[in-house]
Amino acid sequence: MCLVISLEVSRIAEGGDTAQVARLQKENRQLMEKVVCCLTGEAIPMKLYLVQHGEARSEAEDPERSLTVRGEEETRKISRAARRLGFCPSKICHSGKKRAEQTAGIIAAALDLPAQMGQGLHPNDGIHPWVERISAEAEDLMIVGHLPFLEKLASFLVCGDEGARTVLFRNSAIVCLEKKEAGRWAVDFVLKPEMV
Repeated sequence: MCLVISLEVSRIAEGGDTAQVARLQKENRQLMEKVVCCLTGEAIPMKLYLVQHGEARSEAEDPERSLTVRGEEETRKISRAARRLGFCPSKICHSGKKRAEQTAGIIAAALDLPAQMGQGLHPNDGIHPWVERISAEAEDLMIVGHLPFLEKLASFLVCGDEGARTVLFRNSAIVCLEKKEAGRWAVDFVLKPEMV
């Protein structure tokens, strides 16, 4: 499989599609990690990308709270960086609220992936159904949502206390957590629009 992916990367590289090349290179790295983990008995690392929706209009301006021009621009900027860096979650889930759906749509288009609505991702929803769902996932996942939900989820995964505020979120930024072993997560990086 690694050889097939490597050959496909070479073939596509000649055609100049950098997004496909990055995606196949990532698949190749992930496959190699799985082989190493199977041989050594280590846990397979999983990445969880948490994205607070882009800057949105106030409820007085727009009851649906769609993205502002700045919110769209920053999300496009971070999406292009995610594409260049080869981010390739298996799924992009959003809350269904307009601002999160728009943010997820911009990121999904840049990564050439579908975005889907996920139940239980509203600002004040409980995090434990998603903690269980994430625990059952084997592939990288992206969640586009809201505060305080994302802040509580990240804090619980990293230190077991949803009130700890271990990560400070920012609109359109991507917070990446990595599962090191069963139930043990760490902050891998935070990518903000002003950094790219």
